[in-house]
Amino acid sequence: MKHSLITFALSVSQERQAEAERMLRRQREFKERKKEMQKADRLEAATKEYAKALTFIDLYHSPFCWKTVKVAEDQFEKTGDLSQTAKEDVVKEQIRIRVLGFGWSDLHCKWSDKTADELFEHLIKKIIPEEQKRCIPQKPKAILPSRGLRETHKLGTLTADVIELNKNEEKCKKDVVKAATEFRDKEIKEGKVDMTVQGQPTSAPKIDKTILDKRIQQLFEFPEKEKADRKVWCKGLVVGVKKGNIVRIQWDKKYLRPGDLEITEETLITERFNKKYLYSWRLDINNNI
Repeated sequence: MKHSLITFALSVSQERQAEAERMLRRQREFKERKKEMQKADRLEAATKEYAKALTFIDLYHSPFCWKTVKVAEDQFEKTGDLSQTAKEDVVKEQIRIRVLGFGWSDLHCKWSDKTADELFEHLIKKIIPEEQKRCIPQKPKAILPSRGLRETHKLGTLTADVIELNKNEEKCKKDVVKAATEFRDKEIKEGKVDMTVQGQPTSAPKIDKTILDKRIQQLFEFPEKEKADRKVWCKGLVVGVKKGNIVRIQWDKKYLRPGDLEITEETLITERFNKKYLYSWRLDINNNI
């Protein structure tokens, strides 16, 4: 009887040990899956950040960017009719170009409690002067995700997944850049990113001799047979300027229909600059940058 009890107890103990080992194995597998998912999430976040940085660098090379203190002062003065929030948003974008696009994170400022005037002071006194001291990057810096100090052991050694990430750093960077470029191309194709719209100056250019020889686009409506009229952004070169915001435009031949004049006089209404309704106009920045 005693021997039977011992045998039974041993078998139960073995079963419990096996069950415990199975539970530990499942727990380890769950942790590994969770770790891989977290790594994938961090890589996806890094990819989207790089894609945003690409757009900000393009914005720097567009008329939207205030590259000098004088330009910034002139453009900021023209935001006087905007709401406080709209003025803040314009200045924040100028700051993001440098902080997120160039990766100059040390020049970031907390703007939750700052007015548009305070943000503007930070831009012209702290950020724009740095452009004379630092190299303007042509491409963003790919920053790989890392959990940093949270993933170190007590003795300060990096965890295995961070070590592995560091070993494959260059490959990971290339993968992030490739994925980010493809992601941004997709956003451009879908219209979520439109540099022709986003890259316009923050205020309408003056209609004077400074706009001569500039390429512009103007929105016209073309009638279609048995279809709704089609709106087209027509491109051309400003070849003359008259009073009353009237300009003479030499249109690209691809936009001319039979009987159309190659050069016409058009009125560029300031309030319709970079809008989306009929006779709106904007710079053809792809040719002017």
